[in-house]
Amino acid sequence: MQATHELNRISADEDFFEKYYGGINIFNLKQYDEGNCNYDYDEYLNRIKRHLLVIPDRLQYTDTNDFIYEAFSADLSQSKEAALLYCLSRIKVMLYVGQNDAVVSSSGLQTFLNSWSWPLRDNWKRAKKEFLMLGDRIYGWRKRYSRLTFALINDAGHFVPADQPIGFYSLFSEWLAQ
Repeated sequence: MQATHELNRISADEDFFEKYYGGINIFNLKQYDEGNCNYDYDEYLNRIKRHLLVIPDRLQYTDTNDFIYEAFSADLSQSKEAALLYCLSRIKVMLYVGQNDAVVSSSGLQTFLNSWSWPLRDNWKRAKKEFLMLGDRIYGWRKRYSRLTFALINDAGHFVPADQPIGFYSLFSEWLAQ
């Protein structure tokens, strides 16, 4: 019997993503680096975690962990609507996406938020978008209603905090303080 992680694998070909996506980085569509990130996201997270004041010092981020990815891979294509509804009934939630992310589509996430079964959806749809500003520069926008905040970050891919660290820090710090 095949292991679960083997059943969830798209291809055994190590170069599958590079071949399938034609050299476009699926984590940031504006980068053409054969699908590999050109920054060390784990090092970045380890460097900034003390500023966020919510992540214990003993926690160390690591570049990739195939075991964890494979453990969660069966969930990748399943709807998380019920989990999101459960969370929103109890805590505040922020969803954010990079404008250039092909893994989590910004237009797909916005379509979902405007059509899901949240009882407050109609009020959410009427909520105004706010520009996210750093000085006089717009780095994205957000929309807030009740316990839900959604933000779209310009010129960022899947790794928003690494692509737009100052903007993300500003957004996240403000959201935590609310």
